[in-house]
Amino acid sequence: MRISRPKLSTVFKVVAAARSGGAGREAEIERTVRMFRLLTTARYPIDEPALREVAGRAYDIAHDPAAGMRQQAAAKASGDRRAELARVTAPTLVVHGDADPLQSPHAGRATAAAIPGARLRILPTSAT
Repeated sequence: MRISRPKLSTVFKVVAAARSGGAGREAEIERTVRMFRLLTTARYPIDEPALREVAGRAYDIAHDPAAGMRQQAAAKASGDRRAELARVTAPTLVVHGDADPLQSPHAGRATAAAIPGARLRILPTSAT
């Protein structure tokens, strides 16, 4: 089972949010909040005050404007990770949302299938 690619419409929105705004601590905090808003659902909203605090601390500790680009390059260069996932021996729980804005539930199922003995929990969008 192939692990799916991210939803391009969401990727484009996240990239646009990451590139928007000015420079400095407050701009970086706002950029982080904008990106997280794109990646959450109404059922599982972000705790915006807590996110702002964490984003501010992260900026203070190790702000590196090029880090995101390096992370993207590393993810793209890493290719198919199923062989590495097959070597995981720790008890594993894969958690995925049924309406994840970035990855379809197929990605969660494929990840769980690639890890021996992994359990999968799909979180519902609405209360049932």
